[in-house]
Formats: sequence, structure tokens, C-alpha cells
Amino acid sequence: MDPRPGPDAASDPGATGLVAAIHAVGADLLGRLIGDQPNVVFSPASLTLAMSLVLEGARARTAEQIAAVLHLGTTRPAAGSAAGSAAALTALLSRRDRTIEGPWDEPRHVMLAVANSLWAQTGYPFDARYLDAVTATHGAGLRSVDYLGAADDARRAINAWVADATRQRIPDLLADGAVDETTRLVVVNTVYLLAAWATPFVEHTTRPEPFTTKSGAVVDVPMMHVLDRFAHVAESGWQAIELPYIGGDLSMLVVLPDADRDLGIATAALTSWLDPGASIAARRTRVRLTMPRFDIETSFDAAVLLAELGMTDVLDPRLADLTGIAAVPDDPLFVSGVIHQANITVDEAGTEAAAATAVLMVGGTRAELDPPVEFRADRPFAFAVRDNPTGTVLFLGCVGDPSRTR
Repeated sequence: MDPRPGPDAASDPGATGLVAAIHAVGADLLGRLIGDQPNVVFSPASLTLAMSLVLEGARARTAEQIAAVLHLGTTRPAAGSAAGSAAALTALLSRRDRTIEGPWDEPRHVMLAVANSLWAQTGYPFDARYLDAVTATHGAGLRSVDYLGAADDARRAINAWVADATRQRIPDLLADGAVDETTRLVVVNTVYLLAAWATPFVEHTTRPEPFTTKSGAVVDVPMMHVLDRFAHVAESGWQAIELPYIGGDLSMLVVLPDADRDLGIATAALTSWLDPGASIAARRTRVRLTMPRFDIETSFDAAVLLAELGMTDVLDPRLADLTGIAAVPDDPLFVSGVIHQANITVDEAGTEAAAATAVLMVGGTRAELDPPVEFRADRPFAFAVRDNPTGTVLFLGCVGDPSRTR
């Protein structure tokens, strides 16, 4: 159980740096998002990839702040490098999308799709070098829309594209009024995952059992069961398990605090475990795993959180310097919102998850039968879905009340 990026990421220094940045952004935001919410899920990968495309056109102090908050250094990367790193990582992740033959009746599919698009105001004088960097280099599709005369038509077109890219899991990313006649550009990133467990839970053993929620209440929820060998680690105050998906490239990491400890120790352990520079000793052992089904969703405007981390100028019309995207003195660009939505469904068969970010710019072999470790997730726990060869944190979150579904 090694959280460090594998040879895929190491083959591209830009991708390796971006993987580390995604982890750091996730660690920065997870604690801020938990608050009083019973459940949280978001995609550090989607947020970072979307904002890296904005960084490509940022200049001066605006670029320095974005780079610092994204953990990509304190100065703007060389021209094209932000988009180039994102493109390299996206290409690596696209390798996970494949069909896997096995001892089952039919081939199984792992789907991991990362997509980007730009929605630009028709006739606005965007810098051709910026558009080339984020379309030709990164493969982001460029669409021309008319925010000035038909803003709601543009919003519906963006939502339809996101719905298609997320297989209808996120049908309405942008709410009514999210874009208007002042909007000039919307940068969108989506991440979609569908993967079956390498070792499925035994469906007929799922039954209602008690779960102590984050608030301390006890609710009955469907609890799944499986007994198999998994990578497992136990430390003072917490234990963790890695659940691989078929093919082995993707896995879910679950960190469970001890019964007398709160969720904070689990989130801290999870972010430390995911650190590309960390190494946590673990061994494969027999584990009797009990875990709830969960189906959760989180939606928020990340702009406030990014501002708290130091990304302030890009959100201020007086200070934002996005002249690398467009230099229009009488209609300068600034970011008016960073809308993020993510959801995840976990059941006996596997996991389906999706995330979308819109940046709005305005004018197994069994060994000896040793006694199994008990891993009973009947209280709040933290989780992550990771691409193992690169170390990319695709989804990150906490389950504090699985009875509350999206």
C-alpha cells in the first residue's frame, strides 16, 4: 500500500508535480468542507485541473497567488506548461478506461473519463495563444456562445455537456442565473468513474445494521460484508484499508477512527497517507469488512475557500490580471465563481462517481487462515478514490451519515 506516484507519473515531471498539487489542494479543502455537513465528497483533481487552465492565462500577482494556492510554486509556470502538465496527466488517466477479461461471465469495464471544455463569448477578443494552449495542447473543446443575448441558452448548453460527460450524474451544474450578460468565459472540467470491486461484497449478506452518525445519533443503514485479504494498516487512533477495483489501477482507501476518537484523526491520517512523499507500512491480511452502502453528493462555490487560502486577486475585478486570456482594458476578466459538484455511489458491486468544476469568468491468493482483522465502519469515516499508477486523488470525502442520500 504505497501512496506515491508510480512509473506512469514519474515519466512526466509536469504530471508528477500536478499529482502532488492535487493532493495538497485536497488536503487544504477537506477540513474546510467538513464543517457541520454530515457527508462530503469532492474532486481535488477536477478543481485543480480547472484552475490550472485559468493559471495559464493569469499574470503578475494574480498568477503568483493561483500558483501558490494550487501548490504549483510561487511564480507563473512557463507559457503552456500549466496546460501541458494537465494534458499529460489527463492522458495518463485515460489509460484506465478499458475492458478487463476475467473468470466472470462477461468482460467488465473500468471507465475513467476526464474532459474539459471552454465556453467563450462570441466576438470577445481572447488571446489566440491562450486558446491554443488550452485547446490544442490540452484538447479542451472550444464552444462559442452568446452570453450577451442568450445567457440562459448558454447555461443550458454547458449543463447538457456536463450531463453527457458525467453520464447524467450531474445534470444541472450551473443553477438559474449562474451566467448572465456579464459572463465572458466558462472553463469546465469533468471527471467520471465507474469501476467494479476486485472483490465484490456478498450481496445477500447486506442487512440493516446500526451506524453511529457524526451527530451521535444511531441509524439503521444497509451494511455490506466481505471477508478477504486486503492491504491493511493499524496505527494509534485509527486503522485503514485499501479496496482495489478490477484491474488494480484504481482503489478506494478508507480510514476509520477508533471508537473513542473523532473524524479529525481519520481525515488527517488519510491526507498523510495520500501524500506522494509518504510511506505507511501495511500488510495484506484477512479482513472481515463491514461497510455501509452510501450515495452522497456535495455542491459548493469553491471561490470563497480558495480566497481563504490566498487566491484573492483573481476574484477581484479591480486586481485580477487575466490578460493572458484576454487583454481588454474596458472589459477586463475576473473570476466570479468556481462552481463544483461531486457525487459518489458505493454498493456491493463497485463505485460510480462524477465531479464537475466550472470556473466562471466575468466582464489474491489466500494464505493461512489467520484470524481476520475486524474493520467495521459503523461510525464516521474518511475515504478517497485514487489512481494508483499516478497517485492522483480523484475523489475525497467523509461519510458521517449514510442514511442521508443525494
